[in-house]
Amino acid sequence: MSSAPEDPLVGWIKSAGGGFDNARDACRVSDFTEIPLDPGRLAYFEAYFREYYYDRFRPSQGTEEILAVLGDCAPPGAWLDLGSATTTLFWSIPLSSAVTSISCCDVVAEALKTLAGFAASQEVPACYREVLKICGKSAGHLRDMRRKVRDYFVFDALAPWPEELFSAPFDLLTAFGLFGIAASAEGYARAFQHAARHLAAGGRAIGADWLRRPSFIAEDGHDNSYLTPALTRRAASRAGLRVLHCRQVPIAGDRYYRALICWALEKARE
Repeated sequence: MSSAPEDPLVGWIKSAGGGFDNARDACRVSDFTEIPLDPGRLAYFEAYFREYYYDRFRPSQGTEEILAVLGDCAPPGAWLDLGSATTTLFWSIPLSSAVTSISCCDVVAEALKTLAGFAASQEVPACYREVLKICGKSAGHLRDMRRKVRDYFVFDALAPWPEELFSAPFDLLTAFGLFGIAASAEGYARAFQHAARHLAAGGRAIGADWLRRPSFIAEDGHDNSYLTPALTRRAASRAGLRVLHCRQVPIAGDRYYRALICWALEKARE
């Protein structure tokens, strides 16, 4: 993750998810030219990608913890990244080459369009090069991961999932910055339950939730001060998932976020 810009693009576009109904609006996208895209939203996500995931890697933001947990805990097999926005391939760097397929989900089609454009390119931004080095991976690993991107799903992963989109459970589910935008602690816990239903026996879920500073809560209007490692553990238990890792990590020098909670969970084998 690169350093924050002078006038950063933060958070998510609230209006993008407003009124979205999985029963009516969820879909699998095979061709982005066949769905309507909002130019303003598309520009937002393209700018977000350039601002946050392009320049030099910025240490002490909690990212090292996420990368280490992915490297230690992520299983092989089919992977679904929830709330992908533009970052799936960044998080793919620590993963094993035994990942067989990559599926990407976001409630905003324009975010996935930006991601698809990057996946189809040969660009290797500076922060990607640095993280490849940190993880002991070559540029060939990133090329291989790009080829494994199979599906783009537009749906709201904080609501009950559209069952008809999925033919099989996933071995790995990830959610970086997604569950923590739930409106309440109860909504946060439900997100784990929705995800657990689509996790294969013995599969794992790995994610992180960013804790906002009070000034950002006041500015943006979303209060996620309910987030604690204890809540994450309770939510995992309610969803029938065993906690492998759950730790709060401070974030240094960021105007918007004070810490993140990184977690890794496992579903019991049947």
